[in-house]
Amino acid sequence: VASAGADKTIRILDLPSMQTAVIRDAHAAPVRCLRWAQQVAGVPNVLISGGWDRAVRYWDTRGPMPPAGPMGVLQLPERCYAMDAQGALLVVATAERHIVLADLSPGANPCAPSRTLPSPLKMQTRTVAAYPDGSGFAVGSVEGRVGLQ
Repeated sequence: VASAGADKTIRILDLPSMQTAVIRDAHAAPVRCLRWAQQVAGVPNVLISGGWDRAVRYWDTRGPMPPAGPMGVLQLPERCYAMDAQGALLVVATAERHIVLADLSPGANPCAPSRTLPSPLKMQTRTVAAYPDGSGFAVGSVEGRVGLQ
C-alpha cells in the first residue's frame, strides 16, 4: 500500500510485515498521483509517482526500503494532474491540457515519452484511465465531459 501528498513524501506499507518505508523528498513539489505497475521495462512491481515538479518517477520496490532513489525519471511539459498505467501503457494528464504517453514494455525507455498530444477536451483535465488492455485511454475534464482515444 502506498500513499503520498503535499509534503513531497511517499509512504509504503508492506502488509505482511506491517513495516513502513518512507521516501522523503520523493519529488521537489507535492506528489499528486501514485500507481503500481506490474512491470516497467522488465522490472516487476514498480511504484510510479507523478508530481507537481513536472516529473514522473519510477521506484523499484524489490530491494531495500526505502529505495535510495528512483530507477528513472520521465520529464513532463507541465504539472501532473492525473495518471494511470495498464500493461505497457502509462498515461499522464498534465496542466495546460497535455497528455503524455510512455511505453513500459521490456526493452522500451520509460523515461522518454512515446507520444505527447493535446487533450481532446477544451477544459482542464481532471482524470485519466487507461483501457484494461492498454490499447487506449479515456480522459475526463472539470466540466464533466469525457474523451476517448
